[in-house]
Amino acid sequence: MAVAHVVDDFYQGVVPALLPFFVLERHYSYAAVAGLTFAATVLSSVAQPFFGWWTDRKSRRWMIPVGIVTAGIGVGLAGLWSNYLLTWALLALSGLGVAAFHPEAARAARQAAGNSNRAMSVFALAATPASHSGRWSPPWSCSSEGCGQPGCSCCPLC
Repeated sequence: MAVAHVVDDFYQGVVPALLPFFVLERHYSYAAVAGLTFAATVLSSVAQPFFGWWTDRKSRRWMIPVGIVTAGIGVGLAGLWSNYLLTWALLALSGLGVAAFHPEAARAARQAAGNSNRAMSVFALAATPASHSGRWSPPWSCSSEGCGQPGCSCCPLC
């Protein structure tokens, strides 16, 4: 579960690193990229408790893989189109994927840990390097050697 947590939080961590590319290549204003940050992070934070409430009623393990895939698709595709509203919607979708992953993943990690606090700490700790590693990924992955689109590191199509 810790590895899945790394992957999921990587997708949210890559968003701040994409913002300079959006400003330079798409000529988005600073207000516009602030809106993209809102779409990816604030909506995720607001939605996560609702996913938690929903999964408290009944376990929905399918949300773990669906959340990861949704987060990756949203971030990856956001780098392929220059339309602002589509980029905003894709980053919001990615944020919802991140939010959907966490409640069920935490439950699965707790069950796999056998109520071990140390094992749960490993699950929680996985988020920190993941979100930070996402921030340095785009400059390398979006070089002229790749397809040159922001988001290439996350996009399964590239």
